[in-house]
Formats: sequence, C-alpha cells, structure tokens
Amino acid sequence: MRYVAVLPCLFSLVMALPASAAKPDLPLFTAFKAICIDTGAKLELVSAAVQAAGGTPHYPNSGSTEYAALPDGAFPKSLVVWDVTVEGRRMMVFAGGDHTPRDQGVQSDGTDDFDSCQIDSDADEDASVAALRAWAGVAVQFEAVISRDAEGNPEITQTHFQFQKAGSAHKPIANKAERLAVRAKGRYWAFDIARSPKTVSVTLIHSLPKFTP
Repeated sequence: MRYVAVLPCLFSLVMALPASAAKPDLPLFTAFKAICIDTGAKLELVSAAVQAAGGTPHYPNSGSTEYAALPDGAFPKSLVVWDVTVEGRRMMVFAGGDHTPRDQGVQSDGTDDFDSCQIDSDADEDASVAALRAWAGVAVQFEAVISRDAEGNPEITQTHFQFQKAGSAHKPIANKAERLAVRAKGRYWAFDIARSPKTVSVTLIHSLPKFTP
C-alpha cells in the first residue's frame, strides 16, 4: 500500500501551534470523532465537518496543497489543510487520499486507493489519546521511534493500529492474507498516534474497495 501510516507526519509534527489552556474534557477526541471518524475520512465530508466547526483553510489563497505521488507513496496525491478551534483548543486538520481514476482506463487493481484524515494538536492530549486508544478497540500492531534527538533520545514516536470494520465493530486482523482480503472489500482501517515533544498527531486511513477498470 502506498502510504506512510502518519499522513504528513514528518511535515506537520515540526509545526508548533500557539499553546492554549487545557480543559477538563477531551478536545482532540471530540474533534477527531466529529471530523475524521464520523465522516469515514472522506474528503468532502471532512470538509463539511471542519466548516461546521468554524474551521478555515490553512492556505487561504487556495485552501489546498497538492503533492505529486512519490514512489513509496509518502504523501497522498491530494492534501487539504485547515485550522480549527475545538473546545477552545487550536488544531490543524489534514485530509486527502489517493484515488485511481475509474473512468480513464487506468490499469490498476485499486488496492492502493485510500482516504485519510489527520488532526494535530500542540496541547496536553493524554486523556484524548487514551480515549482514542480505547476507541480503536484492538491491540497495538506496532510501536516505533520515527526520529531521535541529538542525544539519541526518542523525539517522534508512532503507535499503529489496524482493524477491520464489521458494522460499528472493530475486529482484529490475524495475518497478511486476512489483511489483503479485508482491504479488497474496503473494510481495512489503520489508525495512528504520533507524538513529539510539542505535538500529538492522530490519523485515520481507510483503504477503499478493490475495483477492476
């Protein structure tokens, strides 16, 4: 699959937003559920949810930034970025995906197609992260150190979950064969948590169903 689990992780984690006051509720969880989970990470629905929350384009002249697809799919082919404030906390939303044109005779089995939605916050989001880990409902697939500081200490870490959806339930994926079968049916989802000293980033990715041109 042609994506890095954390959508524009290395780009966005180095961008620090102004700090805002902590609140006793779960602003990141609230934002992620409304903007990414409830929309299924579909760009048009994410856009509507962000606008309903009062969000504005991060790039006001165009509202979007296009990236060329890299060989290993390090970025989606399209990416839209917004600023939004949820429960008094400023965040950034990234949404996009990779969709093979289905009306141009493109030779592809469609297994690389996906939708993605990411939200970044620079505040203390431990409570929201705990709630999102519980929402995932499956065991962590892997945890990794993405980068280290000059002293060799972990600087950016990634926690990765994968699951299949059956209605509203999340079920674990046992092996590679099951993962490929689930992806072909459009039931494969990946969820990532990336953390740096200044930012927490949560990303939902949905692999779209396989198709035959």
